[in-house]
Amino acid sequence: MGQEVLSRLHDLPEICIELGQDICVGEIEADHNNPKQLIDTHGTFALLYNWFPNEGREIRQYTERPRSEFFAIRHAFLGEMLHRRWYAYEQTVVVLLRAVQTGKRITRFSVGNISDLEEGRESFASAVQQVERTERVLKSVWRELHAEQADWAERYRRLETQSEQVRRAALILLENLLS
Repeated sequence: MGQEVLSRLHDLPEICIELGQDICVGEIEADHNNPKQLIDTHGTFALLYNWFPNEGREIRQYTERPRSEFFAIRHAFLGEMLHRRWYAYEQTVVVLLRAVQTGKRITRFSVGNISDLEEGRESFASAVQQVERTERVLKSVWRELHAEQADWAERYRRLETQSEQVRRAALILLENLLS
C-alpha cells in the first residue's frame, strides 16, 4: 500500500499546474477514529476556530488534513511564504491560513491509505505535544497579524483564555479516545 501512495505523490505538483491551483494538499485516507484524524478534529480545527474562525471554516471546506505532510505549492506562492516567518512545525497549517487569507486557490488530492503509526495507535503523550505545538503556532501567527492594532492585547488575552479552554477540552477528549 505504501508503494501505491509513493507512486501517487508526483501527482501533487502536476495537479497544481493542471488545475491552476496555488496549493494542493495530499490527504491520506483514514476513518474518523484514526488518531491523526482525532487530533485534527478535536485539537487542530478546534484551535483554528478559536484563533481564526473564518479561516478555519474555509480550510475545513478544502481539507480534513490541515497538518498534512503531503502538499505542493505553486512557485509564486512558495516565494511569498518564504519571505514570511517560517515555523519549525505545523507549517502546513500556516500555509493554509495564509492561502485562505490571501485568496489563493486550494485543492486536495487523495494520496491513498498510509500510516506512520506503529500498530495504528498514537500515544496520548504524542497527541498532547501535537495539540500544544499547534496552539503555540496559532498564537504566534495571530500576534503577527494583529500586533499593530490598538486593541490587540485585550483581544489576545480573551482568545488566549478561550484557547486554554479549547486545548484542555481537546486533551480530555483525546485522552479518552486514545487510551
